[in-house]
Amino acid sequence: MTLSLDAELDFRFPVGAPLHGINAFLTTNQLKTYDKARNAVALALSPVVKALVDPDGAMKDIRDLDSISFSDWFLSKGGTRTSIERMWGPVAYALGFIDCDNISARCMLTIFSLFATKTEASLLRMLKGSPDVYLSGPIRNYITKRGGRFHLRWGCREILYEKSAEGEIYVTGLAMSKIQWLGHGVAGVERSRQLRQAVGLDNLLYTPDADFSCFADLALTSPEDYYTKGQGSLLQLLKFHSHHHHTFNLPVLSAGPVKDPFRPDQKTPIKNFFLAGSYTKQDYIDSMEGATLSGRLASAYICDAGEELVALQKKLAAIGSQQQIPDELSLA
Repeated sequence: MTLSLDAELDFRFPVGAPLHGINAFLTTNQLKTYDKARNAVALALSPVVKALVDPDGAMKDIRDLDSISFSDWFLSKGGTRTSIERMWGPVAYALGFIDCDNISARCMLTIFSLFATKTEASLLRMLKGSPDVYLSGPIRNYITKRGGRFHLRWGCREILYEKSAEGEIYVTGLAMSKIQWLGHGVAGVERSRQLRQAVGLDNLLYTPDADFSCFADLALTSPEDYYTKGQGSLLQLLKFHSHHHHTFNLPVLSAGPVKDPFRPDQKTPIKNFFLAGSYTKQDYIDSMEGATLSGRLASAYICDAGEELVALQKKLAAIGSQQQIPDELSLA
């Protein structure tokens, strides 16, 4: 993992977590020795160390830090402002698009605990090409082959229902801006920051010296669609006009302090209605990984409610049969 053109955080090491992370932070030339020492003290006093022997207990401690910003927590443990500006700031922007003064300590420490306990957490994987071919496409095909349908470019303002139900279980994965009907307040996130032009990058790049902290040369990270042997990289030129622009409101759930309690649970008061999506209550951030974890939690709730859902199905079927009897008598 490269942090900038003149600094790096290299997790390549013969031994995995947590030693590969310790080596990366001790050998980085992004911080001076004094800042490294203060950084080590802060992390040593964090729940990350506890995660090595008691992951569940550490996660509980990390959840309790949702009410404080990462900067306030880090500085209170002996960390320096230089470490925040040079190292943790880019990480915060990459995770939640907000700086360390506005992102919760829970969000950052969750990531740290994963890096400390899982060697593969430090691996940055890229798709070979378009997500439609290598990610969302296969998922869509799997669903449509089994009778599922996708309604694209359709908005959802209201869910209409009747007293009887035609299906057994309903799961919704609406985007963050579409779940206002749940009654949970949503905090705004910072506007998109301008992306500076980057030339000659040979890896995924995190840098503290630009308006946005993450870049990638798709010709190298995703060569299937962006690079043809003998012809070079695909170059697409886009002409932007200042009077034609689009704003994406509330694209992700804010990772600021005191926001986590407002995440809705996957299980709702409606017995056969469940939520899925990275905005729902789960330990990771609002992201693809968070969406995957949310889906697993929703599946677990459905499995736990199996007997109750079967009983509900029988009850609805009985009600439906009773409603059909008067109709049959009237026809006779």
